[in-house]
Amino acid sequence: MRPAVRPRALIAHLLSGIPYRQVEPPGLSLPPRPPSTGYRRPPRETRTRVPDHAGTLEGAGREGSGG
Repeated sequence: MRPAVRPRALIAHLLSGIPYRQVEPPGLSLPPRPPSTGYRRPPRETRTRVPDHAGTLEGAGREGSGG
């Protein structure tokens, strides 16, 4: 019976069979930014707020709960 193969070792083994070479990314040129149209963000009070449902769950926020 063979011992279990660790996932990291398996991935390293698989990747070792793929040829790799460093590739320089092509240069990137962006067009000039268009002029501002005068947009202003709406006040926060007018936006929809999503309630914190996870905070109301049983045991939420306890220290040492493992994550």
